[in-house]
Amino acid sequence: MELPSRRGALWVACGGALGLVYSVINRLFDLSTGFGTLPSSLAPLHTFVDLVLPVIIGLLLGVLVHYIQVRAALAEAEKRRADDLRIRLQHVERDQAVWVLAASVLHEVKNPLHALGLLLDDVAAAEGTAERASLLEKSRTHVQRIAERLADLRQLSGGLPDMSPVRVADLARQVALEISPIAQNEGILLSVASRGEPEARCDPAYVRVILENLIENAVDAMRSNGAKGTIAIDVARSDGHLRVRVQDEGPGLDEAQRANLFQPLRSSKRGGMGLGLSISRKLARAMDGDVRYDEQGRGAFVLELPDEASAA
Repeated sequence: MELPSRRGALWVACGGALGLVYSVINRLFDLSTGFGTLPSSLAPLHTFVDLVLPVIIGLLLGVLVHYIQVRAALAEAEKRRADDLRIRLQHVERDQAVWVLAASVLHEVKNPLHALGLLLDDVAAAEGTAERASLLEKSRTHVQRIAERLADLRQLSGGLPDMSPVRVADLARQVALEISPIAQNEGILLSVASRGEPEARCDPAYVRVILENLIENAVDAMRSNGAKGTIAIDVARSDGHLRVRVQDEGPGLDEAQRANLFQPLRSSKRGGMGLGLSISRKLARAMDGDVRYDEQGRGAFVLELPDEASAA
């Protein structure tokens, strides 16, 4: 804004200088005419300065006022168009959020279904009554998870996140506990570590979907490589954010895989839909967070969320 202000001051100064020059010339002409010393050759110029030039200046002032009014009308119209565009974008973002949440719910139903299938296989092979009862109870838990996912889909309220303080480490432990039967069947352990009990301002339903996607991807990465070991889930505060780092012991991702990580319908997994990471990033960004791939070491996925302490 400094440069336009200087230009405006310069134009005002120039206008004032021209006005002063006009006044001086006109005064000299008037004095010369009064004393009878004005040459006849300058009489037309005197007439122009005294009679014609003020009319021209008046016309120019009228044009200037009209120009200012047109500019103001154009600016107001541009503001209205910008407001209309902002409202349309808000509707588009809301509709997109509804689609993302619906797709994520449908996408995540397969996790408890997979675990349920494994448990039912164990029930069929179980011999003792107590063991059967325990396996059936776990099966009921996964059936309840499916019902909750479908209930989330039915109760969409515009797709906007319900932001509140959430203990993300507790949520990560719950998700890890639910996915553990699938992981353990592949010889993989899930470990959750947290420095304190930090809270994030987020939607717990959104965060659960993201964590399930990231942990499931880590299990798939180790399964495809035949790797055994531990998936480490670390929750910590850093730079005004709460970060959840999901590190597996798989082979990592090559450059071509990293280039298409968050593009929907692009998957390097056999039978994959390519929706998990795309959905996770959109849900995270809807909460003013993000999901990214950290290339350090073997690589890990990191969920960033607004830190409740910083927000407060």
